[in-house]
Amino acid sequence: MLQRYLQRVAMFKAVLAQPEIDLEQLRELSQTGIPDTDDLRPVYWKVLLGVLPLQTSQWPDVSYRGRELYDTYVEELIEGPARQREESEVDDVNL
Repeated sequence: MLQRYLQRVAMFKAVLAQPEIDLEQLRELSQTGIPDTDDLRPVYWKVLLGVLPLQTSQWPDVSYRGRELYDTYVEELIEGPARQREESEVDDVNL
């Protein structure tokens, strides 16, 4: 049983090792579940959902842009407004 599981993991890794992922092959493999080993599952879901492109060479750039966008959202929606509230409270105390 372990041998079969390891073969299945190897098949998933082989798909990810290709320069361009065969989406049909990915879907077929994924129909019976994605192994939760070596961080395969998150990568496969990102590809299946279109978050990562089929060309694996583009993944670093896409991931970098995603992190930049996330950092921008955190600043604009969380940290910036919190900083403004704190400054406003300090101004109110000083009056």
